[in-house]
Amino acid sequence: TRPPQATTTRPPRTTTTRPPSSTGPPNIVFITADDMGFTDAPWNQKFLPASLRGQIIAPTMLSLAEKGVIFDQGYALPKCTPSRAALMTGRYPLRYGLHKANVLPDSPYGLPLGETLLPRVMKRAGGYRTHHVGKWHLGHCDVRLTPTARGY
Repeated sequence: TRPPQATTTRPPRTTTTRPPSSTGPPNIVFITADDMGFTDAPWNQKFLPASLRGQIIAPTMLSLAEKGVIFDQGYALPKCTPSRAALMTGRYPLRYGLHKANVLPDSPYGLPLGETLLPRVMKRAGGYRTHHVGKWHLGHCDVRLTPTARGY
């Protein structure tokens, strides 16, 4: 007799963002992009005239957004340092003096060390592991101001 043939069936699709057996906290991905307009996000293309839709092709970002939560009621400041500082602290940057300009690599200051940042809160609250990729612009002149010293 012949051995049974292997079947190649796909598992059923689910709408959950993590495996049902997972007991850990949900994954959180923050993407901060400079100079990005509202309709530059692929999930906001529906607000463009039909003739302009489809010019932004970002399937991975669209997939992450569709499976997760889209924050579309936020407020961004006109420069990257104030926006990043507000996201990291949950406080308006005027409170700690970073509301006017970017903190550049040769700037002799940064986000004050007394401010508690989001990665530390995430580690304490839910046992998250945190990672930072890309531009920082919150302090470079002292190792204590760098991402790895601030909770990443």
